[in-house]
Amino acid sequence: MTHDTHAQLVPALAIPYELTFKIFLLCLPRYGRVRPTGETAPLLLAQICSHWRAVALSIPQLWTSIFLHFDRRVQYDGISSLFGVHPYPLPDTIVALVDLWFTRAAGFPLSITITSLDSSLVLPHGLITAILAKSSQWGRLELLISKHDFQAFSHVAGPFPMLQSVAMDVVDYTFPLPWNRDLYLGAPNLRALRLGRALWGEFPGQSDISLSSATAVEFWPEGSVTAELFRPLNRFPHLRHLKIDTFRISFRSALSLIPAPRLETLILSYRTWLLDYLQIPTLRRLDVSIHSEDHRWIISFVTRSACVLTDLRLRMTSASSRLSDCLAAVPTVINLALTCSEEQYALLHSAELLPRLQTLHLTSPASAAVYPAFLALLHARTSVRSAELRVISTATDNLPPPRDDVLAGVAALGADGMVIKLTHTYHRDCHEYEDAEEYDIFDPQGRLPYVFAPFESRF
Repeated sequence: MTHDTHAQLVPALAIPYELTFKIFLLCLPRYGRVRPTGETAPLLLAQICSHWRAVALSIPQLWTSIFLHFDRRVQYDGISSLFGVHPYPLPDTIVALVDLWFTRAAGFPLSITITSLDSSLVLPHGLITAILAKSSQWGRLELLISKHDFQAFSHVAGPFPMLQSVAMDVVDYTFPLPWNRDLYLGAPNLRALRLGRALWGEFPGQSDISLSSATAVEFWPEGSVTAELFRPLNRFPHLRHLKIDTFRISFRSALSLIPAPRLETLILSYRTWLLDYLQIPTLRRLDVSIHSEDHRWIISFVTRSACVLTDLRLRMTSASSRLSDCLAAVPTVINLALTCSEEQYALLHSAELLPRLQTLHLTSPASAAVYPAFLALLHARTSVRSAELRVISTATDNLPPPRDDVLAGVAALGADGMVIKLTHTYHRDCHEYEDAEEYDIFDPQGRLPYVFAPFESRF
């Protein structure tokens, strides 16, 4: 039977190639990390029929991303589906799969994410060689692997002309871990550099970072607060977005205010009091944790900096009666993300707080009251145009779905133009994530702004 005859029987086959091309690309994860399974694109598309398989194999952009997680439970299959037969598990085929995957990507930039949390588990023989062979096509490289496997990435020959984003750490922490940092700093098109604590080490003092083109940087300092901690603010000449993982900072010290005249985004995990050292008039996006009375650091920082915040993300680690004071200090915020319990929702009912609010993202622990509280908040803030509730639970939680009256209320607000999303997700491991989400290889429970992990498949 000819293709034209098939097209008469199956209208989808009559769609022009150009339109099919665009539809297939829209089947990929929004942020471009593709897990090679027969249940999702692109392997799923290649199994539908011979015509779709031919189309899928002719589109290099479908094959520019691969996300592999290794532990003793995970195996990969699907390579057989590329050849038109039913997929079945094939042992020891991961290297062949990666080789074929990259071949289909032609010369396009590649997004490669490899995680293996078991330091005693060596990556499949030949996998690293296959990845290193494509170093000139690396577009986004994300590694969370053993130091044994990582050493090869310290000796690969550069330069990396397509490299846009790097996120790397080793799971069996050794400090310091010698590696060739300048290889990656010298990438001419590098936009994001994220290094875990084992790889940061004495990084600012040992490398000529003044030559780096990175606009987004994440690092993990340790020990006490000194002027050295803030050196990236002035050493990366193009820095606009900064994430400091502050969990291992334990001592405060007397310092003068540290100016950061060009910074637009600042993310601090845990140690919100670091804001007391900073003055950033250009800041637009702030992401911090609030524990106990930490709100005072936020208020004094915003007042001192006279910055116009448009995006605010607060992670509440304990109930705070001063949340309203914190929000009152940032009336220019348009997009608000809160991680808190539903008891805090009532504080947001007042339209006097955040009068310009348009987008609201809430992340809360599972409880029977969370959905009604969310609906009540939306009724109080009808000017909000987009709202999301993300309920986090453990696998043992038995949270019932939203009641019918809650769903009806959500539908009514949606009919009036408000975009509403409800999700219920379990606490996840590093390799588990929603395809539509921003993904943080270091913290899969969080969401990382795209500027810290950019990837464009067309360079």
